[in-house]
Amino acid sequence: MKSNIKLLYIFAIILLANTYTKAQFNAGETFLQGSLNANKSFNDVGFNNGRYSGSIDWGKYVSKNSANILSLTVSYEGVNFDSQVYKNNVFRVGLAKGHEYYKPIFGKFGMYGRIMGGVNYSNAANGINYGNGGVIKSNESSDHTIGVNLFGNGGLMYRLSDKWAFSGQLFNLNVASLGYNWKDEQRIPTQGATATSTKNQFSYNFSPNISFSFGVGIRYILK
Repeated sequence: MKSNIKLLYIFAIILLANTYTKAQFNAGETFLQGSLNANKSFNDVGFNNGRYSGSIDWGKYVSKNSANILSLTVSYEGVNFDSQVYKNNVFRVGLAKGHEYYKPIFGKFGMYGRIMGGVNYSNAANGINYGNGGVIKSNESSDHTIGVNLFGNGGLMYRLSDKWAFSGQLFNLNVASLGYNWKDEQRIPTQGATATSTKNQFSYNFSPNISFSFGVGIRYILK
């Protein structure tokens, strides 16, 4: 009986070791991945916030634990505080290059993290209505920004088979950004002529912050 139990232990260890090995990626493997994400910032203060993004990634593992990544991302962010008072809707598209790091945990599960640098274009449509002496006025603007940014993200990875893997993104990290912004603004009073203006400026932001990210990705390993 004891010998049978020992054999079962040995068999279980061999099985787990084999499964653990399959969880790792191999140098030279390339892949395509599609992902969808929804983000929630730690700093959100009760507005009707929605941040959604989709990306297509190409990558190649240079070792079993790291890969070079090229990513195309499209995102939308909507912020509304009573749509009759304030709104801010942002559309953004970006191309980024960086590195992904992978660490097996157990079985087919592992953790991954990315650090990326890229270029992006965004367009923000803003609107605000406010009262001044009983007269309701409105400001509307369209902000355009071309910039570069440094960011990261991470989560869990599940290696389903030799050809397929699934990822679950858990967080986003924004590090720094530099951009050129131009704004077309309209002030629309209830009486009188509409005032228009254009502003141009450079912007720089270095305030690292982490946000929750709820995302899923499907990865197809080419070879």
